Amino acid sequence: MVQPSWLIALQELKAIPTPETTLQCLRRIKNDIIGHEQRKELVVKYGVLEPLTEILESCVKASGKKSTQQINGSGFGTKNYDVHWGIEDEIRLQATLIVGSLANGGPAFVSPIFNSKALPLLLSALSPDHVPSRVIIASLRSLNNIATARFSLKLTHDHVPSCHTIYTQESLENFVALLQQQPSSLVAQQQVLYTANLIALTCQDDDTGEKLVKAGVVDALASHIAMFAAPQGHSMHVPNTLHSNERRLQLILRGVMRAIAAIAGGSAYRAYRFILSPSLRKVFSTPIRRALLDTNPLVIRSSISGHAGRPNDALPLGQLLPKVLAPQSKSVSFGSQSFPALASLASSRYGMEQSGGDVGVSSPLFVWLLHTARTQYGTTRLAALRLLARVNVALNANQGVPNSDTLNRVREKERQMALLAIPLAVKLVQEAAGAMPETCQDPSEFLEIQEDACLVLAELIHNMPELQKTAFEAKSCVQSIAQILRKSFDPVTLARPMWSAQTQGWGHAPDSGPSSTLGDPGLLPEIAHAMKCRQGALEALAGIAEREDAHRKAIVDSGIIQFLIDSLTPLPKSVAPFSSSGRNQITSPKDGNTIPVLIAACHAARYIARSVALLRTSLIDVGIAKPIFTLLQHPNNAVKVAATDVSCNLVLEFSPMRQDFISAGAVRTLCDHATQSDPELRRASLWALKHLVLNAPLDMKIACLEELGTGWLIQAIQGEHRSDMQASPTLGMGTPNAVGEQVDLLNAPESPDMDLDLSEDEQADDEDGDIMYDQNGNGTRYQSSGIRTTLKPVNMRSQLRLLRENEQSPYLRARREDIVVQEQALDFIRNFMNGDDSAQAIDHILSPATIGANRLFELIISKLKPTIQYSPGQTPARHVPGSQSRSMFQPQEIIFAAIQIIVHIAAGAARHKQLLIAQKHLLSAMLPHFNSPDRKIRVICVWAVSNLTWEEDSTDRENARARAHELRALGIEDKVKGLAHDSDLDVRERTKTAMKQFDMAFDGGNRHR
Repeated sequence: MVQPSWLIALQELKAIPTPETTLQCLRRIKNDIIGHEQRKELVVKYGVLEPLTEILESCVKASGKKSTQQINGSGFGTKNYDVHWGIEDEIRLQATLIVGSLANGGPAFVSPIFNSKALPLLLSALSPDHVPSRVIIASLRSLNNIATARFSLKLTHDHVPSCHTIYTQESLENFVALLQQQPSSLVAQQQVLYTANLIALTCQDDDTGEKLVKAGVVDALASHIAMFAAPQGHSMHVPNTLHSNERRLQLILRGVMRAIAAIAGGSAYRAYRFILSPSLRKVFSTPIRRALLDTNPLVIRSSISGHAGRPNDALPLGQLLPKVLAPQSKSVSFGSQSFPALASLASSRYGMEQSGGDVGVSSPLFVWLLHTARTQYGTTRLAALRLLARVNVALNANQGVPNSDTLNRVREKERQMALLAIPLAVKLVQEAAGAMPETCQDPSEFLEIQEDACLVLAELIHNMPELQKTAFEAKSCVQSIAQILRKSFDPVTLARPMWSAQTQGWGHAPDSGPSSTLGDPGLLPEIAHAMKCRQGALEALAGIAEREDAHRKAIVDSGIIQFLIDSLTPLPKSVAPFSSSGRNQITSPKDGNTIPVLIAACHAARYIARSVALLRTSLIDVGIAKPIFTLLQHPNNAVKVAATDVSCNLVLEFSPMRQDFISAGAVRTLCDHATQSDPELRRASLWALKHLVLNAPLDMKIACLEELGTGWLIQAIQGEHRSDMQASPTLGMGTPNAVGEQVDLLNAPESPDMDLDLSEDEQADDEDGDIMYDQNGNGTRYQSSGIRTTLKPVNMRSQLRLLRENEQSPYLRARREDIVVQEQALDFIRNFMNGDDSAQAIDHILSPATIGANRLFELIISKLKPTIQYSPGQTPARHVPGSQSRSMFQPQEIIFAAIQIIVHIAAGAARHKQLLIAQKHLLSAMLPHFNSPDRKIRVICVWAVSNLTWEEDSTDRENARARAHELRALGIEDKVKGLAHDSDLDVRERTKTAMKQFDMAFDGGNRHR
């Protein structure tokens, strides 16, 4: 049988030929495999990666010698390698192209490429000081192909390392050098674009994002944003082919925004490192010229025609946007007819005045991103909206304690988002729901819009009720999302193999080493596209359904409920090995769902299940309980957490699926999850369990408590970090962070791992501001679960340090997780006591065989009493008199949950009231919380007093009077009287009831229910 040309070339390549023959063999192999997936499979099985790795390695060594000779002996600098292009460079280029072509074959080729050690060799080719530009570009393309196969099409997490391993110290320096280039030439533009795209693909976790921030990659990327935002545009000479250059610049802008959005992720700190980057602060500290209003930011008119903006053209940045008015219509779709509010703004050229120095609520960058989204189209608009969403989340996370001016600016920013950003996102969703327009020149861009439009809309409206309402009221928005979801289940046309390989009779048997063994086949591109569209549609529906019942009903009425159920089915447990014919792979969008789709479907089901009416009709009709219970046992923890969040609504007392869940073994499953180490799984499971015991029969409550374990529940309430509350070795005086710990923003101990890596200019601009903290009248401070940033003026370094410590401190992260578990455990006891059999349930909890009265009251006192916070280095045993210390209350969520237990015990039988009134220390511990800054805590304190002074029946009259006298003696009556003129109406009304009961008790009057 005649051997194919690629096999002959491969055999010659393994024989260590001359450089000329090596080059010929490489070209022959490259030409044979491009576009032929089966040939790629065969060349890998026959061991092509081993000689390729050896060739690349020898080229790396040769390039080091070559660079030394050029530096010492040539008149050209290290930037002129293309002038010295030789056969070794051509060999390196061809070998790199082959690796990139193999990676383009899909996920199955990722494993052998990693095992061949080709990845470090490709990374070593990114040094602009030692490698020709054509080799750098080819290496970047190959790395992008590997990253695409690894992350976009990968089906399972196998032994192949994550692509964040590419971020070594050397590669990070090379990335920064490549990104710092001015995009004034085609070569520089390509290198910047491919580098940005690679970062956008591979930055998928917090550790990678932190590496990129610390290395200066964010500042390098931000410098390109600054170029586009600068008044003069790009100060560069452009070629005569203006149209093609504009297109490349647009791709660079899109790639850079994608990369920054990927790095920012869900991190307010990393987003602020972008917002406060030196280049952006420099650009936005000066007015934007009128030229930006009349031209696309990518059109470099001043550089082409030579007319730069004049000083009298300067305008405030806010005038980039039309003036935002209160919405005049409920119809907020895009377009003059379906979005009249936006149409009425179209002729306005005046906008909100923005301060260039305020980053606490709004930001000039926010305005520029919104302007860019409005002036761009397609995937560039998509990238701008995604980055806008993540910048907006960071700005909202750092609002701190708002005053009236801050609230007004927050509302103004929200109106800008509602009227100017959401219609753009809705329009992209509508485009994605339709057919590809004939004018579309790049089908891949339309595929990207189909995959990401819904996801971007979901990001924009998440946790934003007004924006959710805006999206819902947009014309055909829900219908378009539903259409995308339905289409994701349509049959797809799979690409057919170009030829069928026959391996017999070709001489040598295929190699069987790690570099010649194909890995997980992953998903076919057509199936992966359907899955991404499905995920985006489900997340968008979840965002719209988050708050309002009307939104949920409209979503169900759109006919998507069965597709939602189908989206809860996981893929088959195993996928057969890769085969040339493609058989045994997932070939239909109906075969199951990837992990991201399962999670998105759970999100949508969770919010739709918040509707009692839908829970009792549509959701039970389609049998949602069965797939959710199946996902509770999924091997992936993120899926289990998402499914448990759904079950929180399915096990409520009014849910018709509650008993089905219990019969299926949900109690044991949830209790098992609650005791796992994963904090999110513990939180979600305890939340579900507290709903399950609410108003459940007493025997069910007892069975659930026994399965969970009384000892474990007590430990959960106590908290794993309770001993750390009194002395934290790393935290000092200052402002409370996200869990209420006092952080010394100005004098906190420095450590290498918490270095902010600010530039000299940033440090010079960083001046100390006043640090303030919440304080009540007793000199004690309440912890808070949110960031409290009340810095005036804004102290940039302190602000960044607070954000970073809040996100990255292991101690604070553990404290946050611990607080959430404590809250849910306390709520479990509260709900256990609730119901028609509350007296028996309370007796069971107070029984010495369970928790016991003394133990329970001790736990509650520990949550209500302030703890002592010592200075760094001090401990209770080593406290020096006169040294700094202060009292600190528990987080308000814990206090509220603890007092709720008191309320429920006080609402029990008369004997429970008598038992509670005898707890002097417990009642005294409540006293400071009548003045809590949290209105909910003030309400619940008065409610507890009302329950204690309530007269159960005539036999309880004297005891009720005695309880009232006891509360007066403890000073609680005075505390209640002090709330008579509280700013909150609910507090005032509860106070009236409590004072009336005090008066009746002391006057001996009769009371009636």
